[in-house]
Amino acid sequence: MDKQTLRQYIPLCKEIESLQAEKEAILKDLGGVKPSDGMPHGTGTGDPTGNIAVKINELEQMINESINKRVELRRMIEAAIDSLSPKDGLLMRKRYLEGKKWEQVAVEMNYDYRHVTKIHGFILKKIESL
Repeated sequence: MDKQTLRQYIPLCKEIESLQAEKEAILKDLGGVKPSDGMPHGTGTGDPTGNIAVKINELEQMINESINKRVELRRMIEAAIDSLSPKDGLLMRKRYLEGKKWEQVAVEMNYDYRHVTKIHGFILKKIESL
């Protein structure tokens, strides 16, 4: 487990939230779309309801794929954290799973900022071999 892999978790969570928000916005806007009666009404873009359904389906597939990636990544991170001491594991959890800044981690763990970053370096060396 390396730092680059650890850093992928929070952005992946944010990506899922963004995709879900996009899906919700489309569903909310769906109320303003009139269903097609199948009759031609001039030059249009086709069936707007059908186009929206396709977009929602695509978003759901993207969300599911991202969730699967997140679950697998979380398993890998948790396995690495479980191999650490409780304090070291807590430090890594706060940073990489909760997305806290080092300053926040230091305050919450009652450590100096420099000490937290130094411990982090030692932890990374420990888990790189996993």
